[in-house]
Amino acid sequence: MEDLRRLWVEDGRQQMEVPLKRDKAKHYVFCKVKSVRGKIQIHRDQPISQSTLSRQLKTFGEIAGFKWSLFTHRFRYGGGTILNESGLVSDAKQNLIMKHADIRTFLNHYLPRRINTDMQALMRGLKPDSAMMRAVTRMGRWIDPRRPRELTDAQKATVEHDPELQKAIRKRDAFSKKLQRSQKKTSWKLDKLDKLKRGVTNTRNRLLYALRQRVREEFDEEQAVLDIERQLAGTAILDEEAKEQLQIEEQLQIEEQLLPQQIHLLGKLMTWPTSLSVEAEWQRRNEATEAVRLYCDVLEGGPRRGRRPKRTVPVKEPQKHSLPREEVIAPTESPPLTPSPSRHEIALQEAGEDIRTAAKPRACFQCYGNPAGCDNRRLKQYSRHTGLLRHFRAVHLDDRHCNYCNESVDNDMCWRRHTVDKHRLNVRYLDYPQDL
Repeated sequence: MEDLRRLWVEDGRQQMEVPLKRDKAKHYVFCKVKSVRGKIQIHRDQPISQSTLSRQLKTFGEIAGFKWSLFTHRFRYGGGTILNESGLVSDAKQNLIMKHADIRTFLNHYLPRRINTDMQALMRGLKPDSAMMRAVTRMGRWIDPRRPRELTDAQKATVEHDPELQKAIRKRDAFSKKLQRSQKKTSWKLDKLDKLKRGVTNTRNRLLYALRQRVREEFDEEQAVLDIERQLAGTAILDEEAKEQLQIEEQLQIEEQLLPQQIHLLGKLMTWPTSLSVEAEWQRRNEATEAVRLYCDVLEGGPRRGRRPKRTVPVKEPQKHSLPREEVIAPTESPPLTPSPSRHEIALQEAGEDIRTAAKPRACFQCYGNPAGCDNRRLKQYSRHTGLLRHFRAVHLDDRHCNYCNESVDNDMCWRRHTVDKHRLNVRYLDYPQDL
């Protein structure tokens, strides 16, 4: 880029072409990306599929906080509206840009049905505030990054008690028991059982999707009430329920419970003004300062000047009834205080113990033995042994060097034998989950 900025159009010419390299001229900007055995593969000569792009745009829109779904055609809606309202483009040129045969296509399918005209200003003979009306009617008005994207475990559990899902589960279980008792299992019966299983999965997913949509729609009204009450109260932590929720969230994120003193400190520092008087602002400042003082429990001020005074060791008085010289017992020295192990050291010991002794380990020996890897990968213990098997088959099945034992193997068969004999890990068990 620095070399490109140093170029200029020479005299007597009006352009200077910057040709692309021939090996990169046919590369797509939005190219196809695949994940094979946990490794990302980029195919620059293949375009990204429409379904993948639409799914990613929808996810990006939810992350940004949009209330409505974001899809590719919204860019055409916005661009067509700007062209139509600019007054600088004729209908014929607009049809050419939008690739429409007639202007009625835009009027029927692209023209927004939400009127963004300042009717009050027009009726009163005033200049309309176009910027404000556009801000009120645009899609970005509903952006809120706090809008939930996923359901909680409690919300997901409520779906399991839905009558429609329970009916599908009972129908599947009844047919499964009937098929187990049957001596002749035809392909028709097996296909029907698979269809019932897919029906249960589809019903659960549909109910979860409907619940997620309902939670996202109800978020605006419920969160608006909480925001109004919090601002009127002048504090970020409104009630005891918010304090308990803050403790739970902090415990889930950093595995340490937030102390009540810390919650009180945050409640006094994160406040909003509730009055226009100067005295109220002074009172708010004094309360925050007092909260900081109570939490720190240290007087403000710099360090002392000069050297610190030495501590005087108290002199013990001699005992009246002392033991004979040969029976004097030497004072036992107290053992040195060893610092308590940190959470990182404890997790490292637990992962190493699991790899060495567990019959069905849950920690990956390859990730653990890689000193250059991040701590999250090295210390991770899966909830089940099958989770470790899936991780190993997706990421480490093609490896030929054991990071834990520092040994190398020649082929895939020797590598599988090494994992079974030394680390009790057999990826073939993934095909038979009932054995686990």
